[in-house]
Amino acid sequence: MKYRNTSLRARRKAVTLIELLVAIAATLVLMTAVTTAISMLGGRMGNNRATIEMIDQLRSVRQKLQSDLAGHTAQALPWQDAETGGGYIEIIEGPLKDHPSSWPNNDNRFGDTDDVIALTVRSQGPPFVSTAGNSAGGNDDESYVAEVIWYLKPDQSATPRPGVQQLYKLYRRVELVLPDGRAGGASTTDGRLAELTMRENRWGTLNGKRSETMPSELIPSNLPTRREDVVLTNVLSFDVKVWDPQAPIYADASNEKRVMAPGDPGFRPGGTVIGRGAYVDLGYLQELSELATPTSHFSSMPNPPISGGWNTIPITFIWDTWPRFYERDGKDQNGNGKIDEGYDGIDNGGIQGVVDDPGELETRPPYSHPLRGIRITIRIYEPASQQVRQLSVVQHFMPE
Repeated sequence: MKYRNTSLRARRKAVTLIELLVAIAATLVLMTAVTTAISMLGGRMGNNRATIEMIDQLRSVRQKLQSDLAGHTAQALPWQDAETGGGYIEIIEGPLKDHPSSWPNNDNRFGDTDDVIALTVRSQGPPFVSTAGNSAGGNDDESYVAEVIWYLKPDQSATPRPGVQQLYKLYRRVELVLPDGRAGGASTTDGRLAELTMRENRWGTLNGKRSETMPSELIPSNLPTRREDVVLTNVLSFDVKVWDPQAPIYADASNEKRVMAPGDPGFRPGGTVIGRGAYVDLGYLQELSELATPTSHFSSMPNPPISGGWNTIPITFIWDTWPRFYERDGKDQNGNGKIDEGYDGIDNGGIQGVVDDPGELETRPPYSHPLRGIRITIRIYEPASQQVRQLSVVQHFMPE
């Protein structure tokens, strides 16, 4: 009996097959859990890294954009005098909007992609550098003043992803304004700011070359691009809005706590005006097919650039500093057989008995109101984390 008990105790020290299988299964479950946790942690770390990189890119773009806007050389007023040497500011509002009417499949991640802002800028820090190497000896040119153009173009190399129809590249084109008459890069003039008040002397007005046709429109689709001009990829929207102090803000009749400003989904003119002043698209009432009396500075169609007709300008909504030189350049812009009738000291029409009244001018700025401020909104998509980020930059142009 004693021998049998000792043998049984000895046999119990071994592991049965069932116990071994259970141990292996438990180990596999534990290893699977650990592997899954590591994979999830690695994925989150990768997404966090991609998000951090995206935020860094947006921060860099914000700094460049703020610096360019703050360094504008021209006053944001129509009728610029070339003698002041102020340069120019030009804003183009394309047909697309950051509005449900332009959102594919009503997806508000997508927005305005055809706006352009171009202006002459004086750097408050390091000089602008041209990488074209056109100066003597092949060295890069430098200047503290440049023409800067911000615009989007479709990214043809971007891989289509579910839910993302089209991604864009954001370009920042810099063309030097050189004081000694040389032209950096592909600039089209001798670089003097006084000459750049005239639209025909600006860069990019016609296939990147000087335009001789009035009113010398800037055509974004014709802008040549360089690799160094790209400042941001995976862009969903680049929206430029102007401050309209008379833009109406309505109370929503269906919800007393809700207000509607131009650009908001569902905005329609009418109702109780509870305030005025908003950032708007140029001609925002025309995009709603509202042909009623204009309600604010920038709600309607712009003035024809040529007095008496639209000429051949293809882009409708433009705000421009517009040169006064056109009224005393010895040319008959409006083709009525008279030259500079708005400045010749003769009553040529317009208001009877009034000499050189506004009705005698040959040209007109698209919008005659000053530009008090702008807001630029950029929306970007991060493919790895599938996140969307947005930033806005506001610049006030009127003196304090």
